[in-house]
Parts: sequence; C-alpha cells; structure tokens
Amino acid sequence: MDQLCSAAACACFIGVITSVIGIISPSDKLEGLIRTVMSMIFILVIVKGIGGIDTEKLTETEAYSVQTMLVTENADRYFIMQAEENVSAALKEHLDSKEINADKISVSIDISENGSIYISEVNAQTDKGSVSSAAEALKEAVGEEVTINVKITDGDNNDTEN
Repeated sequence: MDQLCSAAACACFIGVITSVIGIISPSDKLEGLIRTVMSMIFILVIVKGIGGIDTEKLTETEAYSVQTMLVTENADRYFIMQAEENVSAALKEHLDSKEINADKISVSIDISENGSIYISEVNAQTDKGSVSSAAEALKEAVGEEVTINVKITDGDNNDTEN
C-alpha cells in the first residue's frame, strides 16, 4: 500500500513538473518533446508502483469482499438508526392520538442473522398517571412479544412496567 501511495505522489509531482515546464518552455517543438519524456517517466513510475504491490497478501476478490462487508455493516447501522427514529416518532404520534403524554420514546431495532428486522425493546418516559395506559397503548402498537419499559419522569418514583 505504501508503494501505491508513493507512486501516486510521484505521479502528482510529475504532473506538476510537466505543467510548469510547459508554461516555461520557449517553443511548441520543445514542449512536445518535454511532454513525451515526462509521459514516459510518468508511465514508468505508475508501472513500478503497481508492480510493487504484494498481490499474494490480498486478492482482488478478497479485497472486494472486505470492502463490501464494511459498506454493508455501515449501511445496516445507518438503517437501524433511521428505523429507530422513525418508529419512535410513530409511537409518539400513537400515544398522542390516545392523549397519553410521553416525554421520551426510544426503540431498539435489531436485524437477525436471516435478515429479519424486528423491534426488540421500547422505552418510554411518561407522567405518573399514564404509566399503565402508555404500556397498554405501546403493546397494542408493537405487539406482546416486544419488551416495553415505561418509566415515570417526575423523579419521585422510578417504577417500570413491562
């Protein structure tokens, strides 16, 4: 990888030198000759840089697989984050439509090994009088199999209802 970076740096340097010489050169004939020589040097630097890469360490297919895996993991994380925000907003609207005041709702979403997307947990904070109604409304919205935690926000009591 260092050799490839060196080759890229040399290519940039040769490009700058070629441009400067092109500006300074007194005639078009001399400029053409200089560009030809610089092009040959440029090709040699690139071939040397690419030829020096150790292809035994990582084949092209393996490199592509690693890159694809990293992109997929990042896309999954971003997707989960966006889905959690969207589901939280929808659950907040659901509680608001039932006139239940919820200060904060957070959702945990996971992707199983087979690619299924599911809500694993819902956490909500509400006032003391709305704990049981909030828990029921959330169970109604997401189903019985999801863990639901509703906490009181007034700070007196930190009861949790599942």
